[in-house]
Amino acid sequence: MILLLIEAVTCKLAELGKRVLLVPVPATRVADDSLLEALSYQVEAAVVFAGTVGQQAAERCTRIGTRLILFGRVVDVPDTCCIIYDNVAAAQAAGRYLLRSGHRKIAYIGTRHNAFSDRERHAGLSHVLHEAGLEIHAFEKGDYGHDSGYQAALKMLGSMNPPDAIFSSNDGMALGAIDAARALGIRIPNDLAVIGIDNNPMGDWAAYRLTSWGLPADDIAKVIADEIIHKTAPENNDGDTDVDATANHPRTIRLPLTLTLRETTRRMTS
Repeated sequence: MILLLIEAVTCKLAELGKRVLLVPVPATRVADDSLLEALSYQVEAAVVFAGTVGQQAAERCTRIGTRLILFGRVVDVPDTCCIIYDNVAAAQAAGRYLLRSGHRKIAYIGTRHNAFSDRERHAGLSHVLHEAGLEIHAFEKGDYGHDSGYQAALKMLGSMNPPDAIFSSNDGMALGAIDAARALGIRIPNDLAVIGIDNNPMGDWAAYRLTSWGLPADDIAKVIADEIIHKTAPENNDGDTDVDATANHPRTIRLPLTLTLRETTRRMTS
């Protein structure tokens, strides 16, 4: 999904006359060195899609006047924009959908990276289940990819008390969960429901037909591009810049997600 989003943002900025420099983030997922490398090219803005950004690296962007936009995480650094999914709302809605579909043993596949978005999704699901007098039935961690979701689901579904629904922190692991269920002869959605987040195009493949929360990459790209142009716009004739009155403070943009219903969930009963 990140690659699709990077492509969409690159195309959107090109339409607006901006050139894009892509800098890879190392396997450690700490983006500080990559961010500092990008700053050496005197860029107008830096958009970080993957990895964790340290406080010092973020503050350096502020000091030299480079706009820092983070996707999927939040930092408390002045003049920084954090664009994230409305994770809590989506996780709560997923939990309520599963409950209304008759599920009571709802499991969660999170990530080993303890990412900001993952923590919010876990908290949102936990809250809804607590309201219903339940707890997360089983909890395993993966690394966002298909194989880790497969292994996590195998462990859950092979237990003496398997879940009847799995909510995954992303679509990649949800697809792995679907394949794990098939390997064990578990019927989807009759015996097991699966819901993901991202609405990755692979989820729409005939082999999966995954129910997922998401937002089109082009819509996310427009929000990111608008934030860049908005901040870096030149002064107008009145000497004012086209920026928010709170531009010197960190701010967060939460993107509402929509549910795409496919064949990995039952229809709600009430």
